[in-house]
Formats: sequence, structure tokens, C-alpha cells
Amino acid sequence: LLQLLDGTYFKNIHVEIGQRRKKLVAHAAKKKFKLIEPEQLPWTKVGPYELYSCVGSFTQTGPRFNDTIASLIENIFTKQIMTTTAQTGSLAVHTPNVPTKKYQKVLEFGSGVGTLTMILQKFAEQVWACEWDELALKGLAKTIAQAEVSENNPEVDLKSKIQLHLGDFHRPQKLLENQNFDLIVVNPARSGLKNFLQPVFASPSFQKKPSDLL
Repeated sequence: LLQLLDGTYFKNIHVEIGQRRKKLVAHAAKKKFKLIEPEQLPWTKVGPYELYSCVGSFTQTGPRFNDTIASLIENIFTKQIMTTTAQTGSLAVHTPNVPTKKYQKVLEFGSGVGTLTMILQKFAEQVWACEWDELALKGLAKTIAQAEVSENNPEVDLKSKIQLHLGDFHRPQKLLENQNFDLIVVNPARSGLKNFLQPVFASPSFQKKPSDLL
């Protein structure tokens, strides 16, 4: 284990212990181990954005599948936007680097470390990313902060564009008071949605349902 952590076999090996995801570090000379606070580290990329995550935070099964699901979601929005544009007779040209914004406000349940959040923000004026896992949300916060630094563009204000909300959203009415969303994105647990959306649509904010649900 000491050799594993000091890079003898592989580079960039990180070990986390327990649900609190504390990082294990080693002092090879003294042959001692200690636990330090969780550390958000680069995991994979979504487009140009580096995603930061703890090892134990929920993500997709691997970078390859992460890329696949991100591409599928982006394709859904791109095709939707191009269809809408064609219907209006617009001749605007859309490229992957300059997506057309369609949604005013997007509500995302189960954002995790931001795999879909960083896709959604390209197609929305504002994204509310909701997650119950505080460490995962801290990873997303770091992703946003690092993205703004790397963009080096004063017009890119991801901190204002993406609002992070921490909590258990199985009873989300309070969050939704006096808010209007035109898209809801839900990334459910493996057990499925079950009755999760019932209180969402029971909220006064959703007397008129959003235009899209993904």
C-alpha cells in the first residue's frame, strides 16, 4: 500500500476511506498512514470542462460512459434547437462551439459532480443544480471556479449562471416556491424515480407544467 501511494506502480493513485471520503496519505520513510480531509481532484472532462470529484462521489461508471451520456444529452438539445429554428425559417447556423440558448431556467435534480450540469448551462440562461451529496456539490463548485479561470473571458460568469442547491429534494415544494422553470432534468438513483416527481408537479409553481422534462 505504501508503494501504491508513493507512485511505485502507478501515478495519481488516490485512496479514500469510508463514507466521509477522507483521503489516505502515507509517509514512506516513517511507514505511517494518516487520513486528511476529502480532496476534489480532476476526474474527467465534459467538453472543455474538467470535472472535479472525490473518488467516492457518485459518477458514471467511467470516463468513456461519461462521455457517451454527455454527448447523447447534448445531441438531444442540439437537434431540438435546430428543429425549432427550421420551423421559424431562420437561417442561423449552429455549431457545437456556439450553441443557441433556448431555455430560460433549468431545474436539475441529482446533479452529482456536474456531468450534465456543464452541458445544460450551454443551453440555458440559468441552471439550478440540486444535489443531496455535499462533497459532490463541492466538486461541482470547484469545476465551475476552474472553468471560469480557464475560460479567461469576462462574459463567462458560470458562478451566476449555475446556482447550487444542497438538500434532500424528495420534498422539493419549498425550493420551487415562486419559481418558474421551462425544463426539468432528473438524474435518478438506480432504484428509479418512483414517486419523486409527484410533489414537484403538486407545487403551485407547476400549475402549468414545464415545456420539457428529461
